[in-house]
Amino acid sequence: MSTGAVITAAGMVTALGDTAASTTAAVRARLTRFREWPSYPCLPADPPRPEEPFSVVAAYTDLPRALDLPVRLLALALQDLATSADLARADLEDASFFLARPSPGPSAHHHELRDAFRERVADAAGVDAVTRGLLAPDGHAAMLLGLAHAARAVEADPGTPWIVAGADALVDVGLLEALDHARRLKSRRNLDGFIPGEAAAALLVEHRRRAEARGAPILAEIEGSGVGQEPQTVESGDPPSGAALAAALAAACAAGGPPAWVLCDLNGESYRAKEWGLARVRAPALLGGVRALWHPADGYGDVGAATGGCLAAACVRSFERGASPAGRAALFAGSGDGTRAAVCLVSAAAKRA
Repeated sequence: MSTGAVITAAGMVTALGDTAASTTAAVRARLTRFREWPSYPCLPADPPRPEEPFSVVAAYTDLPRALDLPVRLLALALQDLATSADLARADLEDASFFLARPSPGPSAHHHELRDAFRERVADAAGVDAVTRGLLAPDGHAAMLLGLAHAARAVEADPGTPWIVAGADALVDVGLLEALDHARRLKSRRNLDGFIPGEAAAALLVEHRRRAEARGAPILAEIEGSGVGQEPQTVESGDPPSGAALAAALAAACAAGGPPAWVLCDLNGESYRAKEWGLARVRAPALLGGVRALWHPADGYGDVGAATGGCLAAACVRSFERGASPAGRAALFAGSGDGTRAAVCLVSAAAKRA
């Protein structure tokens, strides 16, 4: 059944573009922006080889200010959201916020940033309502969980819109060192890894009746959502089962049936690819007909807590432009703690058909 929740605006900043529109166009064109970053040399291969520059996707990185990136990026994403939807500052203040913070890191500065993230974003964006926002769990699934929460919230209270927002920048040297030692970073030493990136996204979720009353364009309807818990996490060393991901996608797509288009957080790690393959084996009737599989981390890198929001922004902007492979899309992402989240979005055109 329809939740009545719709997405009416999206903002996004990545290495591929400083707006949701430009990033999505780059994703559709399969552009990339990888470059070597000599500020952090990865651990040497075995047998040792000369140190290699580290590959990173970066548009705004300035090493002395790298830990402040998520705040600056999210302020830009909120500005894109407001500009694209012609929203005033008062409109943002009237909304409730669901906020995904940057990934945890080992440094004291990183912990300080996470602890004060709401206040710092509020100062940078000039929106006090951010300080009253709910904080999401960590990881890739955070913003998809936020969309599911916002959909339930606007159905219960149609008069209050929600802004689901998040940012991350996986370029903190301490975090890079931890990921490198865990063999998670892609390098000459470790081909089974990911290239880190930086991004922020923000989505406006409101009830269809409220959107129609104010004449807002409806970019997508949140048709359904699902959550699962994978027991064999990426850091466990054991292969995933795929059961939790299959269950989350089944719940998200229960109302509309099998999706033809899937957007996901595959990032180059074989663990995630295996999990997707196993989920398809477990649910062939649901996932066997997928014709288009988008994994934008190929272009802008792994963007941590911003992942789910960037997937959703790319989806709804493609709907808006009439450039989507299908009128319905399933989105999924998995966090390091085993949380698997999925959301099904339907375009306004497909809803009318």
